[in-house]
Amino acid sequence: MSFYNVEMDGSVAIMRLERPPVNALAKQVYIDLMDTLKTLEDDDNVRVVIMTGSPKVKAMIGGADLNEFMELDYDSRLKRFETVDEAFDKLEKFTKPLLGVANGPTVGAGVAMLSLCDIRLASDTATFLIPEIDRGVMAAHLPMMKKLGVPSGIIKEWIFTCRRFNVYEAHYHKFIDYVYPPDDLLPNALRLAQKIAAKSKDALRFQKLYFIESEQLSWSDAYKKSHEYSAILTSGTNSKEGISAFLHKRIPNYKESDGAIKKATDVI
Repeated sequence: MSFYNVEMDGSVAIMRLERPPVNALAKQVYIDLMDTLKTLEDDDNVRVVIMTGSPKVKAMIGGADLNEFMELDYDSRLKRFETVDEAFDKLEKFTKPLLGVANGPTVGAGVAMLSLCDIRLASDTATFLIPEIDRGVMAAHLPMMKKLGVPSGIIKEWIFTCRRFNVYEAHYHKFIDYVYPPDDLLPNALRLAQKIAAKSKDALRFQKLYFIESEQLSWSDAYKKSHEYSAILTSGTNSKEGISAFLHKRIPNYKESDGAIKKATDVI
């Protein structure tokens, strides 16, 4: 049985991790994460995904399951990393908009997983902790958090001190995008997700693909890369519908499947 429970709200999938007592990340959790993301990626009814913790568990993600570490040596630790790396790669390259919603304490690898989401929302009671050094191991959060605009010195301080920091500090330093009271967190996340989900499926798909690819390019190469995708979208009917709706001040009526975008499949 998967540790991830999925509930649909229209075309938004709410993916909740449920592994009491604290949603610790055992190796099987990473495997289930990849399987769940693959299922959601392949489901044409899913436009946007919300990743959060089950309300039945007191943490969004309680970090790595340290019980597994007691049996690890050099080779088996590297082998475990292969699974973690694959899961993180899947998160970073997930082809649909992904909202990370911290509804409770988020620790260690959980902080890294939030970093790989497109948009991060959190409860005003959420806290964050990068405790790896206190466990005698490495924290690899610097590169992924730095991409979000979090200052290097702040990230290093969080890593070196292993101190718990609150959501307001996380928001101030650009790790968390939006903060809400606990009861308002999921409703606001859903409103944002539904607003995104209302866009043309093809446009969302190419925009997310562009976000992923542009991370590896210079700004100028990334800018030029967008031209190719924009040209493909312009050839379709949904682009014309979006422009027409704007010009005539009405809500666009996008087609679920735009036959003129078949070329897109060949490009991808």
